[in-house]
Amino acid sequence: MNNINFKNKWVVAISIGIGLILFICIVIPFLREKYLYWRLGYVDIAPVLIQDNDLPNGFTAGNITEIDPYYYESARAKSQDILTVNGSEVGTLSVYLFASTNEQSEMYEIYSHVESQEGIIPYEVTNIGDKSTVFSISGCDIRVLFTRCTAVAVIELYNVCQEEYDFDKLVAHAKRLDESLKSIACY
Repeated sequence: MNNINFKNKWVVAISIGIGLILFICIVIPFLREKYLYWRLGYVDIAPVLIQDNDLPNGFTAGNITEIDPYYYESARAKSQDILTVNGSEVGTLSVYLFASTNEQSEMYEIYSHVESQEGIIPYEVTNIGDKSTVFSISGCDIRVLFTRCTAVAVIELYNVCQEEYDFDKLVAHAKRLDESLKSIACY
């Protein structure tokens, strides 16, 4: 009789242990992601986008728009146009905040693996974000891409061969944005 109770106690203890492991591995990450998504709804991305002195002379900040994060269910995002003084669009700055690290990693990988017939020209730039890549497609389009905590930031300039956009100013803008993202993307 005591032998049966001893076996039942082990079965109960093992069942409780397995239940706790499942709870820790499945339920807690799910609840964390849902909580972060809810919290991201209250984060104002707009103030960290383009600020005074971010753009070189001859360029101005355009409208801020809400971005539909496509199939990324845990993302909140906004973008702002980069315009010439005559109003033509030469680029965009987009910031995505993610509740899911898997979705954040996937978006970073998609944006950083671009192919072009003309080729990709990488630039060596350090001290931006947790991970970063800066490259040019055909020498005229430049993309600065980096992550910081829960954020993915993308600065894209189109056809800058025809417009004189200071590369050092672009890097300084990315570094300033990176510092600003620490206040809204790191929990």
